[in-house]
Amino acid sequence: MQFSWKNPLKALPVLLLLAAYAGAAFGAAGNVQFVIGDVKLITKTGVTRALQKGAEINEGDKVITAADTADVQAATLAFGVGNWYVVRGDTARARPWFERSIRSGGWPGFGFIVSEIELRRLR
Repeated sequence: MQFSWKNPLKALPVLLLLAAYAGAAFGAAGNVQFVIGDVKLITKTGVTRALQKGAEINEGDKVITAADTADVQAATLAFGVGNWYVVRGDTARARPWFERSIRSGGWPGFGFIVSEIELRRLR
């Protein structure tokens, strides 16, 4: 049997072979070459795990480093200071800390969310 693109039935085995190779090659988006510091991987199903050299990264996975959480940490810390002032009864000093928490940009963090609630409560 001579191969020809003109006859689709004769080209089918070649196309199937190419599709199988492409499927195997694109199963993972890549592998981790090196890791420095605390790096985590969040899979597209929401599972979080520490990233290690040689680990597979698939399409839809997210790599998170300490730098990615700096805004969340700032929001949480500012909320903690503001909450300390509220517990001591000094709401005038607490308000700027809650505002700072919101300005941090760490919107997915607990401190950011609760700071918004505390500011509404302090009106």
